Amino acid sequence: MADADTSPSVSVVVAPAVGAVAGSAAWSRREQTERLSRTRATASALQHAVLHPIPRSLGGLRLAGLYRPATVDTAIGGDFLEALDTPHGTRILIGDVRGKGLRAVQTVTDLLGCFRSQAHETEDLGRVAACLDRQVRRAAEARGDDELFATALLLQHPGATHELEAFNCSHIDPVEVTAAGTRELSVPAELPLGFGALRSGAAVRPHPVPLASGATLLAHTDGLSEARNSTGEFYPVTRRVAETPRRAPDALVRHLDQDVRDWTHRLTDDVAVIALARR
Repeated sequence: MADADTSPSVSVVVAPAVGAVAGSAAWSRREQTERLSRTRATASALQHAVLHPIPRSLGGLRLAGLYRPATVDTAIGGDFLEALDTPHGTRILIGDVRGKGLRAVQTVTDLLGCFRSQAHETEDLGRVAACLDRQVRRAAEARGDDELFATALLLQHPGATHELEAFNCSHIDPVEVTAAGTRELSVPAELPLGFGALRSGAAVRPHPVPLASGATLLAHTDGLSEARNSTGEFYPVTRRVAETPRRAPDALVRHLDQDVRDWTHRLTDDVAVIALARR
């Protein structure tokens, strides 16, 4: 611009103006970068405060967990998972609260607090599930939300055994991964958490689930199985797991984390995954 005008006075005015604009743009970019970094740090701190990291080993199990929110600047959503070493064995919880936003986060926080308390104090796994059900019902009544519920899968490994005990509250069936192949394990489903008052008859007992030596059990939320690719096809969990030789819990979870992000251009729902095998 200065070169196009022979007047020295124009050069004197334009050069500082251009410098000011460039400096302002650089400052704005730096501010945006720092703001994003602060947001991500806050989100990470919140996630670790509510969703405790899954340990690599607990009791007689090797474990691996994954929680990936749908958006990078959001700490947690409606998915939840936990693994605890208790006097009754290793107890695991994974599930998904209906809805999004702060109400879903509050329900997740309440559910995890209830589970962390009852898992240590209550011997029967079905009674632990009943306590979680009442927790959701109390939240629904307090908020006037008749449609609040959560799906959940509770697992228990008493010790050096070849079986797990499972209590399925309308959650997705777990997947068994062995050298012979991959298959979904059918675990009879009860009503979702929050709808337990509709159940009639005697209390339901936990269902036995095999956990053979060398096998890995994979549990996940629908954020994984309902991730879509560019053609709208759902992510085929069982088939994609079967196509990889990785069967150890940590390697399998790492594979799924990368593979589902390769499958879909953008996650539209939170993803929670937990894998376990006998030590």
